[in-house]
Amino acid sequence: METGHQDVQPTEEHTEEHAQEVEAKEEKLPKSSTSEASKNAPKHDKFSEAKQKLEVAKNALAQTDDEVENCLKKIDEDMARFNEAHTALKEQTLQPTHALMEALGADEQMIQTHIASPVLEANDPSIAAVDVPVISKGVLKGLVMALIGMLLALGAWCYTATQALGLPLLPEKFPDFDRVNKAFAWTAQQLGQGENIAVGSVIVLVAALFLGAVLFWLTRLLRDGKNLKVAKKIEEETEFYCSKKGECKQQMEKIREHISHAKKTVETYTVLLDELKARLSRARFVEEADTFAALHAKTQSDIKTTHRLITEVTEFLATPMAQSGVLNKEGIDALEKATTKANKYVMELYA
Repeated sequence: METGHQDVQPTEEHTEEHAQEVEAKEEKLPKSSTSEASKNAPKHDKFSEAKQKLEVAKNALAQTDDEVENCLKKIDEDMARFNEAHTALKEQTLQPTHALMEALGADEQMIQTHIASPVLEANDPSIAAVDVPVISKGVLKGLVMALIGMLLALGAWCYTATQALGLPLLPEKFPDFDRVNKAFAWTAQQLGQGENIAVGSVIVLVAALFLGAVLFWLTRLLRDGKNLKVAKKIEEETEFYCSKKGECKQQMEKIREHISHAKKTVETYTVLLDELKARLSRARFVEEADTFAALHAKTQSDIKTTHRLITEVTEFLATPMAQSGVLNKEGIDALEKATTKANKYVMELYA
């Protein structure tokens, strides 16, 4: 069999398939994080970069809060279902079983009437909220600074010109056009343009406008730098906030899983105790015994088994599941212990 290498020319169909694969891979790329997404802002425009960072931070904060709130709602729903199973165990199984055990002459120490309610605190931890400010380009402030600078420049020119011409600082009348024309003429003369009033006026106005433009640009530049500095600070605070909320969300997921297993365990004990309750009800009807000693040995064993199972499930329910939004180690151990014992009893039934 020949295994020589043959060159394969790409067809138009292959090219289209390759393009589709590339597009599919691009779509599967993970979404950028808060800091990565902010890098998409144009670097030559600090205001746009700062605005982009703040927008990304705002969206990240909203998404994080929504996820945590949704998780808390799901925990409430899970806990509601667990409480239904707990109520059914308490009211429909344990209370009638206690009455049967008492009627069959069981020892008072074997009859537990107090059933603890489960404790679970899945609260959202107190983390300082991040306030995303609204930034501006500083145009209005820049215009004000430019206007002030222009007025100061004109004022300085008036003072210098009047002092050089030997004129009083304050005019005797207003407006005093002769006085202004003399000042314009003196300005043109200082620059070697002769006593040209038009040239002097242009020079003064251009100088004032130039100073105003410089002040406007500097004000905008400083505002852009301040905006970017604020945006970077908000970006850091947002990453910290989302990180802490993410840890909280992970704990909530663990709590949800714990509640689900706890509910299953409670339902298991309910089924097992319901079976024992039926057997005790039958013994009460058939044996008609008034004391524990008068009961059949199997009935006595059923009462002891019932007492053991009730003790196991009540000890489990008396242990807090979670506090301050974190699962308790005692609660985890109690659930594992109760589940193991229930499963062991089930295995004994089928042995």
